[in-house]
Amino acid sequence: MTVEQERHLLEILRAPSPLESENGISVQRIAEQLSEHLPVVIDKVALEELGLSTETKLLDRVLMESPAVSSASGDASEDRWWDRTSAPPSAAPRLTLLGDLALRLDSSDLEIVLLHGRVVITTSEHAAEMNTVRMYEVSPLIDPSTDPVRPDGHGYRANRYQGIGDPGALSEYDRLIQTIQETLDPDCWEFLGGESTIRPINIRDRHWLVVSTPTMTQLKVQALLDRLNQ
Repeated sequence: MTVEQERHLLEILRAPSPLESENGISVQRIAEQLSEHLPVVIDKVALEELGLSTETKLLDRVLMESPAVSSASGDASEDRWWDRTSAPPSAAPRLTLLGDLALRLDSSDLEIVLLHGRVVITTSEHAAEMNTVRMYEVSPLIDPSTDPVRPDGHGYRANRYQGIGDPGALSEYDRLIQTIQETLDPDCWEFLGGESTIRPINIRDRHWLVVSTPTMTQLKVQALLDRLNQ
């Protein structure tokens, strides 16, 4: 899968979810709705191994409203919106397609994988065997004096690198890798017997992490590193 294909898929997945909010929607119906926006396939063999099928019903996402906050004095009139001088808070952002899929599929131990320019709906067990490789620019976290280069706008360059050298500042690398492995899907990493790996490298005086792990974990790694870089 090319960087452009991945970027296109992620752009759609990060947009507000267009999926219908209906309880008991089947895997097949989810795929049909997704196919209107991006290429999608169902890993039927993997589902059958788990005793599932394309007609398996998924739980609807649970959307809960936050309860109103009462005033400390107990006077309800102080909390009436029409008595407030400030503008009411804006509505919460809509759930993204990625988040919507994660909530629905997780109820049946399913998840998505980005593979060959398509979204694959498969089991979590099979997804763990379908690692993708990304490179993340982490120079600001290893050496603050180094200005980061973000070739695709997300802080990583997938499957493209030259000139691997021995990484410097190993203590910083170690702390960063430890944070990722202990907080993001710990069971998937090789130090606990999983298949996912992280390797630090230096490329032309810049610091990178080469991460091999399933799609959903990659997205968590990217989100964490983006947050740390803020």
